[in-house]
Amino acid sequence: MTFKDPRGLARVATGALVANMIAEVLVALAGFVFLPEDDAMLILELLSLVSLLICVVVVGMWIYRTNANAHSFGVEMSITPGWAVGWFFVPLANLVMPFQAMKEVWDESHRLAGRHEEMESSLIGWWWGLWIASNIAANLPFYPGGDTPAAVDLSHSLQLISAGVSVAASVALILLMRRLDDAQIAASRGSVFA
Repeated sequence: MTFKDPRGLARVATGALVANMIAEVLVALAGFVFLPEDDAMLILELLSLVSLLICVVVVGMWIYRTNANAHSFGVEMSITPGWAVGWFFVPLANLVMPFQAMKEVWDESHRLAGRHEEMESSLIGWWWGLWIASNIAANLPFYPGGDTPAAVDLSHSLQLISAGVSVAASVALILLMRRLDDAQIAASRGSVFA
């Protein structure tokens, strides 16, 4: 494997994440104004779904690239680039293994860049905790049940909270991508001139 600059993918992923954040917040706010069957609501939900799918693909490509880059440095890691992405889709294992894959890439990239103080950053923990919380929060709006005005209002409020948690997780991921990209660029330059 050869090193490939991850910054281009990170820029595209950042744009997709920002679009998805906007779409999620618009859908959550629109729930207070439109009925679920209104055309405006259906269009916003479709845009949100499309932006989410684009995020899954592009962020997955970035995760693959950064893991492959860490392998290209000659580092022995327990998770391959394919599994760094694949673990997100394996039930139960997706609660732990993607974090482990990202932690390995983070640690090795920062170690090889000579940024030992950043290896203990809490950013990965925040990203992972917020990602898990956003997945849980995404399901909460479906539980109040019933068609009473109170249940509908509670569902809309929960959807707004879910969007907020998702935005926080996306911001943490964007920060993580920037810092990991910087470390990998520094590590690649160090390995070239060492």
